[in-house]
Amino acid sequence: MLNKYLHNYLKPKNNQHLSLDINSIATLNAVIKILVLVFNNFLKIISNSILLRLLLLHTFKISFVFPSLLMLPKIKQLVWSISLIITILLWTNQAIAGPLAERIENFPNWENKPSISLAEADLIYPDWIAGNWNVKSTLIEMVAPLAPEIVTPGFENNRSSLNQPIKFQVRFIKFQPQKISTNISKQKPINLPIYWQTVFENQDQQKFNLPENAVIADREFNGLNIGKAILGENNILSVKVDQNNPNQQTTTLPKNLKIVSIVSSRGSERLNPNKFITCEITKQIFQSDTMIYLNEVETTTKYNYITDKNHKQKITADQITAIYLSPQDPDYFVAGNRPVALYRYQLELSPIKERW
Repeated sequence: MLNKYLHNYLKPKNNQHLSLDINSIATLNAVIKILVLVFNNFLKIISNSILLRLLLLHTFKISFVFPSLLMLPKIKQLVWSISLIITILLWTNQAIAGPLAERIENFPNWENKPSISLAEADLIYPDWIAGNWNVKSTLIEMVAPLAPEIVTPGFENNRSSLNQPIKFQVRFIKFQPQKISTNISKQKPINLPIYWQTVFENQDQQKFNLPENAVIADREFNGLNIGKAILGENNILSVKVDQNNPNQQTTTLPKNLKIVSIVSSRGSERLNPNKFITCEITKQIFQSDTMIYLNEVETTTKYNYITDKNHKQKITADQITAIYLSPQDPDYFVAGNRPVALYRYQLELSPIKERW
């Protein structure tokens, strides 16, 4: 079969004469088989895209072992064409890791904050996450990277939550511009430190600049349900998102306590049609009548959409929450951009009604 294909492929055109003896064909046949075998074997064990690119470069160099073949332009073209086809197949079937995927792989060895863009509009999700979901969230690992020198308040108390799943509901909706109110929330924390004022003011200027039917999280609904699941039904009074700015959210607790959350930066990666990574950094302001406390929280989540042979759908996710100190903290310059607490969760999402 291969010899027949080679005969047709290398057939002289325009009365051009091409001499190709049986030894050259046999050698070429062996080269092609070696290429295919090498790629098939390494496809099973190579997952890192950088290593894959290096592998391809070194594999291509096999042609230099047969300098006589390179004297035949048609054969050289054929070998490179086959190599290119195999390369394309490898790249289309292999998820190419980006910075966020590599960040998850490097957990818990995080030395810096992620390099992501300033937050604008809202985070857009794949269409397959649209709808209502039951969620089971389990804290499976917690790390204090700078302990014992620096440990955040409440870190040790959180150990009681390890391997204890909590359940709640979330939903993701399709954006409809006509449903957005023109009223702008003016709730602001008292005595806001000067180094966060510009962040807050800039967020006030954000708009819902989103394409119609873009899938976004229902942040009020999700925040309220998650808060009640963690703190208890009666310990969350309300969660309100600025009606003209999805990046600003106020959670009201009993005894006049409030948490103002401002998404300052975000990023996302689409590894393949069924794998999606999100990352957001949120500035949190805890305030009461007499005190204020600030920190930064990174939430990086890798979603995996799964359909089984019976077409049942579910989503699994690997979620990591990182806590960073704010400049007001006395240990800020010691910690720098390194997280002072890391929490890893395993999420399972199952649909609770037809998706929309």
